[in-house]
Amino acid sequence: MGEKIGLAEDAVEYKLGLGYAFGNDSNNNQLRSIPLFADAVIYLKENSLFGMDPYVGAGCNFNLYGTGQKSGGMGAQFYSGVLADFGFSSGKTALALGYSSYRVEGSGSTGGFAFTVTQPLKL
Repeated sequence: MGEKIGLAEDAVEYKLGLGYAFGNDSNNNQLRSIPLFADAVIYLKENSLFGMDPYVGAGCNFNLYGTGQKSGGMGAQFYSGVLADFGFSSGKTALALGYSSYRVEGSGSTGGFAFTVTQPLKL
């Protein structure tokens, strides 16, 4: 049904992964986090943006280990991007721009604009 309304053939994808975030919280104190991400991504029509595949995504993150050796704290992310083929044999590169927030339980929170580059790896 996705193709009939202008979406990619496999329009919805769910992702789970780990990351690393660092910076200053809203009180200008140092903040570090190893978050667990859970995202849903909707891919729009393939090759519809100058030969690239556009997508939008949203999700949440949970701090596994962060500032002060603490666990806990939820954040969120919203983003939009494109899949571009730069000729790597492992697949298309994802370029995204969005907003992310992070919270480390008992240590503070932060949020702001984020730019991400993701390249799949073949093992």
